[in-house]
Amino acid sequence: KLNDIEVLCPDIRDLEENFYIKDGKIKFGLTNIRGIGQSIVTKLKRELHNLLDKNDRRFEDLNWYNFLVRISSSINSNAIKGLIMSGALDYFKLPRVLMLSEYEKWCELTVKEQEWINARKFTNLIESLNSASKVKKEGGAAHSIKRANIMASLSSLLQSPPSNLSDSPSLIAKYEQDLLGIAITYTGIEEKDNNVANCSCREFVNGKNGKLVLGVKIRNINIIRVKNGDMRGSQMAFLTVEDETGSLNNVVAFPDAWKHYNNIMNEDSLVLLKGERSKKNDGFIIQRVSLL
Repeated sequence: KLNDIEVLCPDIRDLEENFYIKDGKIKFGLTNIRGIGQSIVTKLKRELHNLLDKNDRRFEDLNWYNFLVRISSSINSNAIKGLIMSGALDYFKLPRVLMLSEYEKWCELTVKEQEWINARKFTNLIESLNSASKVKKEGGAAHSIKRANIMASLSSLLQSPPSNLSDSPSLIAKYEQDLLGIAITYTGIEEKDNNVANCSCREFVNGKNGKLVLGVKIRNINIIRVKNGDMRGSQMAFLTVEDETGSLNNVVAFPDAWKHYNNIMNEDSLVLLKGERSKKNDGFIIQRVSLL
């Protein structure tokens, strides 16, 4: 980010296995997603090509519902969840939380029920479940009243979800951190009221001076003991922090600051760091800390 080099999440349409460059941007490959290996990508390619070639379609014609009912049952659950949460299916233009919820409901159906739905031309999962939630003699997919009621309840949960099915920056950041090793789309700090901050990581790197306030996420903390001087034996810390503009790895909490604020400085904490530029090594010297 500091060098204007854009890095993007995986994209299933490209079916690339490892890091690659497209349109001048670095993109994660599918095997860079935790839990997805070569064998899964090979199977995914085969299933997608079979579906698209069979129907003389392109990727642009494939929507989330088609992927859910035609493809997802052929790939293991962890891999499908990884594709959703890492952003590899973002081109469907649906919230990742929504796709994850629909996939989990789809997995609660039996193989026979999934096959019944797959054989019919529905356009969304709610429509599918509503039609399937009848016993077979009434034209549905259920082998019993109990199964019909279960499918009806799944449809109700999708129509009136118990929680918000929209994505938040902090949740997307967590998904990507867990699956890609780093948050790409957001850092999580975007949803915080950050009006107090007067400097970004990028601005600091570019030389901004004075009494500075950074609104950042702490990515890494390295605690050491002072070996010399009056503070010998005391703890201090070196931090790596980030915001939406980039990251800093030369942030220092000297013993006094570390002693006062270490209880709120943890990895993944969102904080306001008040301080100034070091005259000795150009790092950021923490003077005060508060939670965002």
